[in-house]
Amino acid sequence: MYLKHKLGCDCKICRRSLQIDEEKYLYPKRFSFGYFLNHSCNPSCGIRGKKVVAMRDIKPGEEITVDYAITTLDKKWKMKCSCEESRCRKVIRSVQFLPKKIFEKYKNFMPLYIKRNYKEV
Repeated sequence: MYLKHKLGCDCKICRRSLQIDEEKYLYPKRFSFGYFLNHSCNPSCGIRGKKVVAMRDIKPGEEITVDYAITTLDKKWKMKCSCEESRCRKVIRSVQFLPKKIFEKYKNFMPLYIKRNYKEV
């Protein structure tokens, strides 16, 4: 479902949606797999257009995850990470805060709007 929304209010839309344009967000239907999509610093999936797609082979029973950094341009947003990956960043922030090396790894798996507006801070 598309929602028109603005950054920064930290409402339920901000916390569960994927930003795909300046004021456009994909908000998953309740109880769909997207509704339960979790973060990982070593994600199995990314975003292409309006779809969540695999970035690598996913093992049976493996959790479907994305790096939440590629879902928003909200510079004020951040969350403590508990993914327990060996290269966990500990604090997840919007795409602007991704190191260049990680951005390059994800650049084909993020909304075009997010990719175009990446600027390392």
